[in-house]
Amino acid sequence: MPLPVVEGRAVEAMSAKVAPRSFEELRPGFKLRAHAKPKSDLVLAAFFSCVVLVFAGAVVFANSYDNDVWFFLATGECIVKNGIPYTNPFSIYPDMGFIAQQWLHCVISYGVYQLGGFVGLGIVAVVLFLALAASMAALAFKIRQSRSGAEVVMMLVAASVVACSTYASVRPHLYSMLAFVWIIYLCEGYRADQRKAQLAFLPLIVVLHVNLHAAIAPFDLFIIALYCIPDVASMLHRRGRLKGVSLVCATYPRKPLILALVACAVALFANPYGASGAFYVLLSYGAASYKGRISEMNNLVPAASFINAYCTILMFITVCVIGRMGLRRINLPLLILALVGIVGAVMLIRNRWLAGLFCFAYLAWATRASSFTVFKEGRATRPVACAILIVGVVALSALIARGAPALAEKPVDASRTPVETMRYLDSIGADKQTTKVFCFFNAGGYVEFCGYKVNVDPRPEIWNATINGTGKDHYYEYVEMALGNTSFNSYNDRYDFDVFIIEEGAGTDPYFEDSPAYVEIPGGNGYRSYAKKSWLDQYV
Repeated sequence: MPLPVVEGRAVEAMSAKVAPRSFEELRPGFKLRAHAKPKSDLVLAAFFSCVVLVFAGAVVFANSYDNDVWFFLATGECIVKNGIPYTNPFSIYPDMGFIAQQWLHCVISYGVYQLGGFVGLGIVAVVLFLALAASMAALAFKIRQSRSGAEVVMMLVAASVVACSTYASVRPHLYSMLAFVWIIYLCEGYRADQRKAQLAFLPLIVVLHVNLHAAIAPFDLFIIALYCIPDVASMLHRRGRLKGVSLVCATYPRKPLILALVACAVALFANPYGASGAFYVLLSYGAASYKGRISEMNNLVPAASFINAYCTILMFITVCVIGRMGLRRINLPLLILALVGIVGAVMLIRNRWLAGLFCFAYLAWATRASSFTVFKEGRATRPVACAILIVGVVALSALIARGAPALAEKPVDASRTPVETMRYLDSIGADKQTTKVFCFFNAGGYVEFCGYKVNVDPRPEIWNATINGTGKDHYYEYVEMALGNTSFNSYNDRYDFDVFIIEEGAGTDPYFEDSPAYVEIPGGNGYRSYAKKSWLDQYV
């Protein structure tokens, strides 16, 4: 009996009762053709990895310096030498309560600075940024539940890390980004395979996070709580309601996640400040937004900068994808996170990285069936991919080497870093414990780093009553003076400052020039400095 022939399919010889001697005998005219080589995503994945490496060297390393670093270094030095502070060591006001909510980050930064200066801090920022990019790629594969489509994953990573890079600096935000990514990774892993053991890592992440960046750590609980939401749609489906709405990936036991959430809530208190550290976000809320004095606390204006426009486009694409997915396939945790990131970024510029991170997670899920491989697997595929990665590593190294001298020169004398005035005070032997320095907001951190006590610094919340415990909102008081609602004369009379560091254009110069009680001392680029004559006479 002749073997059946199915058009377009190859018949396996071993399945026949009588094996044919050749394919020609099986089917006359059949030509054995070589199978097409499988497609490969290695080259494109390597290309996008190279893009991330170059971006890290050209942007992250070059912009790793942030003026807030002086507060971190001053706090780190204080902790290393004297232990965890509970009263403000930098304030002219006596007995002010204090919470170093980034205390572990401050200690790490101070240690790195002692070993490698700002170049070392920049390299740490680059390493954390690259770890974030790699973690985002791992998260995308976990969400997609497939190792395919690496080129899509890398494209999403390369696009999203630009938005995340707004705080890829010496600030502790990179730790928060990593914490969020790995919390989502573990939650996604649990709902995919229900392995409870992986949830044990969640409290460990929370403990590290609350000590590195307590202000953002409570959001860890919010993310986990999203995965605890039951599949309410299925309940309504059984009653014949909302049949057009479906929550996908929602059939997994919630009890282990709820227990993990409780453990994480307890872990939030594992910090030197206990409940005050755990609820720092509530204690500090609103201080930095007071009367719009800090630009990063203002609303997002797309036309204001390239990064604003870029983040706006990323958020717009995400909203379009959400609309395209519709109600029949809703990934509830990732959808809520994306919407929270978008709303947060629109409300405050400083939240752009939240939008970049959470929009990435949602888009990784929404594109899980997408790929666009264009290269065929061949002998040269892996060597070419390796060569591209080597180019990226070499470019990163070259960019770091080129940018290192500029970082090594920090600080440069300016209104935010009044180097010349600090040198002068040191040269005359000014008493750092009793000298009361008036400075404007952004200069406070550097003055603290130099060992002097100030009226305000770039951490506005620690100067207000909810944290300092004195009943006085010293930051609000400073803002009212800076806006002219309170006279500088009355502000000075209240605290009797010894040294004044004044930004050019502040309008206070006549106050000192018209009074014989004050003399000008060495200032510098963008600022002028004065001292109370009776105070200065004891040193010169």
